[in-house]
Amino acid sequence: MADLARTKITLTQAVAAAEQAHAGGKAAKAELNDENGAVVYEVEVVADNRQVFDVKVDAVSGKVLSSQADRMDAGKEDRD
Repeated sequence: MADLARTKITLTQAVAAAEQAHAGGKAAKAELNDENGAVVYEVEVVADNRQVFDVKVDAVSGKVLSSQADRMDAGKEDRD
């Protein structure tokens, strides 16, 4: 479980940073996690073209650490 006391940015700020990484994208899900001792927000962003990205945002600096296409959720809305 991630240590909320170690965060310096809010969930709202993390979501904004993740959405900026994908212009026009909208956050669908976000959570705080402990990843190898670092506290990170993991934000799922759906881009304009409906491609889903997993964006990791440093919970201390607010910097986007990574952004990768989410193969697990790709096309999920079409299967529901």
